[in-house]
Amino acid sequence: MGAVAQKVSELEKAMMELVYQSRLTEMKIAQLSEESRLTERNINKLSEEMRESRKTMDKRWGDLARKMGTLIEDIFIPSFDLAIEKYFGLTLKDVMPRRKVRQVGALNLTPLLYLTLSRK
Repeated sequence: MGAVAQKVSELEKAMMELVYQSRLTEMKIAQLSEESRLTERNINKLSEEMRESRKTMDKRWGDLARKMGTLIEDIFIPSFDLAIEKYFGLTLKDVMPRRKVRQVGALNLTPLLYLTLSRK
């Protein structure tokens, strides 16, 4: 009987160790699950921030492109007649930036139109 009692005692200890390991595993799985949820939230938050950042950058690039367009109109066009006269020897009669010509069913936009008068 003593040997059987010892075997039962060893089995009880083994079962207790198994229960302990099982609970420890469950706790680690729960902890890992929570960390996974946090990581997923952080990824979603980062993704949203990147979308917002991209929208902001797209807006800034658009603003820069518009500013560069007006830079050409503000700096180059006012001195266009002087440059043509200096480098080509032509006197301009009229300079029209962004001239719109409406035709039936279409709108033609001419970025710059100039008329020459005569050579110097």
